[in-house]
Amino acid sequence: MLVRPGARVSADGVIEEGAADVDESMITGESKPVKKEPESQVIGGTVNAGSGSLRVRVTATGEDTALSGIMRLVKEAQTSKSRTQLLADRAAGILFYAA
Repeated sequence: MLVRPGARVSADGVIEEGAADVDESMITGESKPVKKEPESQVIGGTVNAGSGSLRVRVTATGEDTALSGIMRLVKEAQTSKSRTQLLADRAAGILFYAA
């Protein structure tokens, strides 16, 4: 796929040709763009913030991308309860009936 300057990378892949700075802040939190060259990996959802175009060989799409994996982990973390939370819920239930 071809990623022009200012365009979003649409899938995970490896750069075949070109060099540019890529804004990965939505994935890594890093505020400065990262220099990418041939054989560097790019992550879907990041932005080509440089002045050069990149020709990327796609390695993952859809549910197989790094961004989908991160979203899946965040969702699991939000829906699961820790052992401390479960103990607090049990204690609250016992106190409710005792009161």
